[in-house]
Amino acid sequence: MRFPVPNLRRMLHSERTCLGFDSIHKTEKPRSIVSYLEEQVARLEIELRQIKTQSTDISDLVNVTVERLTTSVAVATLEPAGKLRKQENVIPLTSSYFLSASPVPYLNSQAWDNNKLERPKESLSDAITISTIPRHVVETMLKHYCEIYRPQYPAIDESELYEACERAYNNANPSDFDMYCVHIALAISTSTLIVKDEKRATIATRGLWATAVAYLSQVGLSNSWERLISLQLLTHYAYLNPQDVDCGSCATASTRLCFNLGLHCELPLSDQTNQDVTTLNSRRRLLWNSHSIDSAFHTVTCRPFAWPPDAFSAKIPDYCPQTSHTAHVWSLRQIETEITLVFYYPSLIRNDELSNITDDEWSTRCHDRLSEWYRITHQSVNLSEKIEFMNYSSSFNF
Repeated sequence: MRFPVPNLRRMLHSERTCLGFDSIHKTEKPRSIVSYLEEQVARLEIELRQIKTQSTDISDLVNVTVERLTTSVAVATLEPAGKLRKQENVIPLTSSYFLSASPVPYLNSQAWDNNKLERPKESLSDAITISTIPRHVVETMLKHYCEIYRPQYPAIDESELYEACERAYNNANPSDFDMYCVHIALAISTSTLIVKDEKRATIATRGLWATAVAYLSQVGLSNSWERLISLQLLTHYAYLNPQDVDCGSCATASTRLCFNLGLHCELPLSDQTNQDVTTLNSRRRLLWNSHSIDSAFHTVTCRPFAWPPDAFSAKIPDYCPQTSHTAHVWSLRQIETEITLVFYYPSLIRNDELSNITDDEWSTRCHDRLSEWYRITHQSVNLSEKIEFMNYSSSFNF
């Protein structure tokens, strides 16, 4: 069957408008994407004016609706009608950008020929899957990770990790993300046992890491939340095994993704009512964990790390009181970041409080804060038994 096609050349010569039939509104309209977009923008502008003239008693609803309509205007303006925008390509988490050696610490940089750690020449370890490990051993290692190391780097929710472990161990349709999270968490746990049995711990860590990497290639390609969690777990693993993962690339990518997802902004009250407490705290947890791991990397490599106070409004998770070791570690990261800025990058300081005190006053105050942090750590059984650098020295020499 053939359909008549308009002769555009004749229409141009006759100065006639090329029309198309709008099946929705049952009218003829010019065949022009620009005209269509202009019409959509004009319609949305009218709706915006109508909403803004409503009663101020429903201001929260108006603000939310205005924001949504503004987004619709942007979409209508930028996206051609009838076409879907292609998803932006993302770097696979198995690329060399992430899975390469970490930069060396600043103070030791001159001891190396380059600024990257060299991979040790070792034979590849056989992959170890969770199903080959006795159940009680898996439970012990996972408990060790959740009680000691996850609170310091809370990339993944504890209950979600245990649920993923159940699916992985019982082969109950686990996803690639499940398998990756479980095996890298176990690899982190076994890495910390090297002081007790170096050979066995190293073999176990390498085997679990090999399995985690095997599943990593399919993780985080379409789900931003899974990608964010995976990046933070990679950064934690890199702190223990810097020859395998570039902690700097992973940490900074995690921070960028947090900002892209809007986690640095606390949701409006009108939106919070539609979210459960767990979701709200997960947003906050991922944001502040990213802040912690990224600031730690910048401190070790002596690079400036400054999040302007006016750039984010996210709160600390409700389950992280100041007495928890999660908040306690985060408070140390803030002190470390401040020390690096004052010593090496004073021109980048935006804090008026720091700008208005002398060097001696700042040094005294910083000594007091570190001494207080150290005192609290050792006076609390909960903190002293679970913070991995509990032997942190109290002799601070500036």
